Amino acid sequence: MGTKTLALLGYLALEAGDHQRERLTTLLWSEYPEERAKASLRQALTRLRGVVGDALHADRTTVRLASPLASDVGEFLRLEAEDPAAALKIDVTQFLSALPVRNAPLFEEWVDDRRRDLARRYLRLLASCTRDAMARRDWRVATALAAQWAGHDPESDDARWCVAQYYEELGRRQPAQAAAC
Repeated sequence: MGTKTLALLGYLALEAGDHQRERLTTLLWSEYPEERAKASLRQALTRLRGVVGDALHADRTTVRLASPLASDVGEFLRLEAEDPAAALKIDVTQFLSALPVRNAPLFEEWVDDRRRDLARRYLRLLASCTRDAMARRDWRVATALAAQWAGHDPESDDARWCVAQYYEELGRRQPAQAAAC
């Protein structure tokens, strides 16, 4: 399956509902003349139908997935409220970074927007779980989460403060002061 076909599958999987064919051709094949872009979409849909079968619905004007497909992003979003610790095991901050899609600036813009949103949600969840662990005085978990938080957001004063609090609790002032800087 080609890169743009995979990109189309990712887009349809994460953006529920009907999508205008014209919008999809613009999203992924804007560098082509209209007829070639439409042909490329038709070919991609044929390939997708071979993978997802009847889950793909396409008519003359719209395309959609009839049922959700399992994905790491979908799982993260489901677990975000249900089981935050389990959600944090799914690093969505690098959303589609391993899928380089050339000559599709609108798709790349969509990916960047989704990636920023997912990273924001992931970091917010990481901060919340870190603070919860600190409130429970579960320093082992709090430290691991704070280190993970600081790794994803090295500029975060809050993450460094949480690490410093851990060392402070242990009575190790020198590492606490270094972590706070």
